[in-house]
Amino acid sequence: MRNIKLYQTVLFLLLLIASKALAIDNQYHINGSAGTSLNGKKVMLFKFRGEHVSHVDTTIIRNGSFCFQGLVDTAVFAVLTCGNYPDSVRSAKLMIESGQINILLQKRSHIGGTLLNNLFQSYIDKQAILKDSIDKIADPPASDSLSLALKNNNMKQLYNRLKQQELDFILNNSGNMLGLTLFREKCLHADPNMFFEIYNHCDSLSKNDPYIKRCAYWYETVAKEDSERLAKREKLQGQPYKNLTLLATTGKKANLSEFISNQKYTLVVFWASWCSPCMAEQPTIKDVYDRYKEKGLEVIGISLDSDDVAWKSAIKKIKSNWTQLRDIETGNAGLRSVYGIYSIPFNILIDRTGKIVSSGMQAVILPQYIKSLFESN
Repeated sequence: MRNIKLYQTVLFLLLLIASKALAIDNQYHINGSAGTSLNGKKVMLFKFRGEHVSHVDTTIIRNGSFCFQGLVDTAVFAVLTCGNYPDSVRSAKLMIESGQINILLQKRSHIGGTLLNNLFQSYIDKQAILKDSIDKIADPPASDSLSLALKNNNMKQLYNRLKQQELDFILNNSGNMLGLTLFREKCLHADPNMFFEIYNHCDSLSKNDPYIKRCAYWYETVAKEDSERLAKREKLQGQPYKNLTLLATTGKKANLSEFISNQKYTLVVFWASWCSPCMAEQPTIKDVYDRYKEKGLEVIGISLDSDDVAWKSAIKKIKSNWTQLRDIETGNAGLRSVYGIYSIPFNILIDRTGKIVSSGMQAVILPQYIKSLFESN
């Protein structure tokens, strides 16, 4: 009996020691320095797991210092912040992982102390060098066209280096939580080519992440649509326009062909009252139409509005003095099939022979394009 009790006691002590050792291994300490000017200010710590953000803790700066501590099983991305807008705000990105993490909280904060945070700071420093170089080039105005071309070329080279540096770092660290975190961030604004450059060569830790997998599916869809869209637009170039059955403001059905003249260039504008970018383009379209209508430019608006009242109200709002029609039969799928329209605003220019000369042209380049068109004809 005595031996059994002794065995139980020893086993309990071993388990206690093991649990304490495990707790020490999983414990993190954040030691921060912020300067005495921030004494009494709150510092908040937030952690990010995938798409979820949670508040970890809040502390007060005393004698220019602050600290956090806790347990962490797997390294996790976090943001530490002090202050509120419109007052000055200081923040730092970091990785919460076991060990002592040191933070200097200032305008350009500094992190370190643990493996991933030292690595993170090294990456931030290298990015900052290129970003500072870009800012130096961007600030002074170019004195002439040659200087402007040189300036733009230098900035382009620096942006490419910045992008490549980012891509290389994520790929080289896709097997740890820092690389995965930066890849997740990049998913929000990467183009499909850059996303798949990382995804196709990254470690299984990143490739099997649920959020990354969802992004891969989404980017595959976008890439496919982009390919289809470009193919459709290229195929349309030089082809005769295709007729559509539409609704006039009088309430009667009308064909697009009724409003296209062989004597004029015709700009067909696909838009809607509920589309903010569409409404923002209307002043430019009106200006171009008023300037060139006597020289042979016609404009036809085709709205995707389902609400007749909203459509007619928008026509008055934009002070449209060109033909306005509404799509009632083709629908989104039909317009995608006929003209490769996946989103609006969308503009098509038809020449005097009824052939499409431009598809998907943005309104921002419309004035210069139309000007050159009529100057050369």
